[in-house]
Amino acid sequence: IRISNSEIQTFKKCRRKWWLSYYRRLKKQDVDLTGPLAFGSRIHLALDIHYTTDEPLLDVWRRLVEADRVLAVMGGYNLIEYDNEADLGRIMLEGYLEWNAEEGIDDNLEIISTEQRLIVPLMDNRVELMAKLDMRVRRKSDNVRLYRDWKTAASFADFIRTSHMSEQMLTYLLIEILQY
Repeated sequence: IRISNSEIQTFKKCRRKWWLSYYRRLKKQDVDLTGPLAFGSRIHLALDIHYTTDEPLLDVWRRLVEADRVLAVMGGYNLIEYDNEADLGRIMLEGYLEWNAEEGIDDNLEIISTEQRLIVPLMDNRVELMAKLDMRVRRKSDNVRLYRDWKTAASFADFIRTSHMSEQMLTYLLIEILQY
């Protein structure tokens, strides 16, 4: 049996959704191009492409937004909402780049991998715990392994206060520890 934190959280929140999504493997036929999930996924993809190819982040964002905008036009989406989200994403990524330059947050990091799927056996190999880590890094100064998990939110205050209790983060930590 292979499980992930996402599956566990879905099961805890709504067993019917878990049954339909994970057991029956049913998916929505249409893809949302606006809203929190679409927005966060687009930001996430832009960061992944930027870090794996060195393509300038805002160029990546522009390309992704233009490609999805064509789909939004064809799908009859509210283009005002789509364009507002695209502008917000650009502003957030500009802020990320400014913060990165000011604080040098990448300077002491070596990227190990992006979007890496890690799997560890549990319970005498009867269960596999799986995670897909956004980015694994090694701090150059002391060789400590770390991971990054890209988040988009209106405010990070709550996340910062509670991240040490996040089941997602704890699952990632457990998998990282069990890898070695």
